[in-house]
Amino acid sequence: MFCIRMISPTIEPLSPDTTAGDALLRMEEAGVRHLPVSENGVFQGVVSEEVLIDADEGVPISSLRQSFMPSRVRPTDLFTSAARSMVSMDTDMVAVVGEQGEYEGVVTRDAVFLELAGFSGVTGGGSVLVLETDRISYSPGEIVRLVESNDAVLTQLHTRYDPSTSVVTVLVSVNREDVSDIAAGFQRHGYEVRHHEGQSAERDGLMTNLENLLNYLNV
Repeated sequence: MFCIRMISPTIEPLSPDTTAGDALLRMEEAGVRHLPVSENGVFQGVVSEEVLIDADEGVPISSLRQSFMPSRVRPTDLFTSAARSMVSMDTDMVAVVGEQGEYEGVVTRDAVFLELAGFSGVTGGGSVLVLETDRISYSPGEIVRLVESNDAVLTQLHTRYDPSTSVVTVLVSVNREDVSDIAAGFQRHGYEVRHHEGQSAERDGLMTNLENLLNYLNV
C-alpha cells in the first residue's frame, strides 16, 4: 500500500535533452499521457502529452520546463496520496520522489486502481452493495447488524459524505455472492440501494465497471 512498493518496473523517466517528438513516442509506447523528467537522478517534474503536442517536435523538453507539473509523492506515502495527486492534477501517473529530490520511479493509475479494488473488497470474493442514507440516519452498527442478520459477514465498509445534500454514500462488501435478501433488508429499513450484485455471474464484469463506481463515489 506504500508508494515505494507500487513503482512501475517498465516506465523510465525522460531526460531534459529528450526532444518533444521522442517524448511523445515514449508516451505512445508506454500507453500514458504523462512522463516524469529526471536529470542526474533528480526529479525535475512531469511533462504532459498536451504540452508536447503544442511544442516543436525537435525542441528539447528542457525548454518546456515552465510547463512541468509537480506531480509527486514520497516513498512512504500511502497509495491514497498517489490517487489524490492524480485526481487533482488529472494525470495517469505520479512520480515517487525522496526527501532530497531523488527520483525513485512512478506509480501508475492502473497500480492505484488495483490497490483500490483490493481495499474495496471486490478482489477477494463476495459482493458489493452501494447504499445511500441521510447523515442523521447513518449507523455503522445497524449496517453490520442487517448484514449479519442474513447470515453474512461484512468485510469492508467505506463512506462518502456530501455536505451539500447531507447524503452519506456507503460501499458495503460482504462475503456472499447472492445479496438480494441483504439488499431487500436495507430497503425495508429505509436505505436507498444504488447498486448490488445478485448472482456470481455478475462479477464477470465487475472489474470493468469498478472504475465508474469509484468515480461515482468520488474516491
